[in-house]
Amino acid sequence: MNFKHIIFAFASTAVAGLPLASCSDDFLDREPTNYITPDQMEQAMVWNSNIMFGQQQGTITKMVRWRSGGTDDQDDFGQKSTDICTDLMSGDMVMPGNDYGWFRDTWRLTTYSRTNRRSGILWKYNYGVINTCNSMLDALGHDRIMPEDNPTQQLYYAAAKTIRAYSYFNLVTLFGRNYTDQVEVNGAMIPSKDQKLLPIYHTQSGLLAPAAPQTVDSVYKFIFRELEGAIEAYEAAAENGAAPSDLSMPGLDVAYTIQAYAHLQRGDETKNDYALAQEAALNAIYSTDASMLTGNQIYFGMNTVNNPSWIWGVDITKDNTGGLCTWWGMMDVFTYSYAAAGDVKIINQELYDQMPESDARKKWFTEPGSYSGQLAFLSYTPMNKFYSASGASLGQLMADRQWVEDIVFMRIEEAWLLAAEASIRNNDLETGREALYGLLSERDPQTADEIETMTKDELLDCLYYNWRVEMWGEGRGLLTQKRFKRGNKRGTNDGAFPGRTFNYDDMRLYFSIPQSEYENNPELHK
Repeated sequence: MNFKHIIFAFASTAVAGLPLASCSDDFLDREPTNYITPDQMEQAMVWNSNIMFGQQQGTITKMVRWRSGGTDDQDDFGQKSTDICTDLMSGDMVMPGNDYGWFRDTWRLTTYSRTNRRSGILWKYNYGVINTCNSMLDALGHDRIMPEDNPTQQLYYAAAKTIRAYSYFNLVTLFGRNYTDQVEVNGAMIPSKDQKLLPIYHTQSGLLAPAAPQTVDSVYKFIFRELEGAIEAYEAAAENGAAPSDLSMPGLDVAYTIQAYAHLQRGDETKNDYALAQEAALNAIYSTDASMLTGNQIYFGMNTVNNPSWIWGVDITKDNTGGLCTWWGMMDVFTYSYAAAGDVKIINQELYDQMPESDARKKWFTEPGSYSGQLAFLSYTPMNKFYSASGASLGQLMADRQWVEDIVFMRIEEAWLLAAEASIRNNDLETGREALYGLLSERDPQTADEIETMTKDELLDCLYYNWRVEMWGEGRGLLTQKRFKRGNKRGTNDGAFPGRTFNYDDMRLYFSIPQSEYENNPELHK
């Protein structure tokens, strides 16, 4: 669907002056201050075998919940607010202006301070998710011992370990420098892998007592151990015919994809990371029922769990929507949103200009100059990649006021990109070319035909571009920039830093452990 020529019905009120509702309790309840204890859950499981299902759903709800980072701010809504933050910081996503203030800190790169609110939001959100996972694992017996002879419990065990690994992966990449780089600690430069960075909590009760920070190397080892345990449990459950019933529970393909990400992001050739990432990514592809989007499917809006490429996502309903305080409430012009009111988040003009006309994904974004007057702000918006189906069908700004479009965490195209990148870095150019061709043949056949003659460096350049375009708006921009160790130039359509280039190791592209953690965890001072 192409909305370039749609005539929008527009309220008489000027765009910048549109009043926006708050994320009130009408949209969702406040999170309870206490989770069910492991002992309570273990007792409940005796008479209600579905109790773990409720706990697992609670974990996923926290990943999309308003206030999941401990504030009342409308840009605090879990994983998808994190995704917006990191894409803005990479510069692949920009804002021409910011009238309402949400995401201004990440847009203007002011998040590196300990006292910046965003550091606290990300810290509390991820450790909150970890706490819910720990509660599930406690109830299942032990975080290192897989339940025996119960495939349903094996699934919940696997899901909890997968999500916990993902949260620690978020933390180590947001707060830590690249594994193979150097970092300054107490005035001296040390290998980043040796920096003491994050506390690791194995049980729910462990969070009650502050833990000493572990090194970046130890955090990565923990992530890999988690994922190995999850994969073992998924396979054991599958042998007994058990599998996730819907996309809200991550499955084996998700565990393999996170494993591939972690090996690639660590990027230590002495630990065989590229070969291990290649193996994990290919396993993700082999183990999934999902398929890459083909042809016009790429224009279907990325708005439903029925999307054939999604491997992890959430079915949003009137009962679990966060209302305005959601990804859709910030990004989609067809939804009652800040984007429709003028605070659009758009593709960097520098990146847009790199896209050849042969690339079908260029039509995801509106052409510059397509709109004028009150609608001039719609240039470069992703209205053909992400849109509310009900709102777009009416062709009106803010037409959807239900906020029930679904949320994606991960899709299978990521595994194909991971397989291509890991293979090429592992000097298996043949497999890398095949994986990259598999994606590009459905996006840009002209460039796909050129892959066979590309050198290793040219293939990596091609991959960097395709990561930035394919996954635009899905929270992979900053990860990609750091992994490829590149500098990204902001376009002239960025209202914060037009024409400026920020290298991947700029301190403004990292978060600092929040001041509140230093005040409440004396172990950080040792």
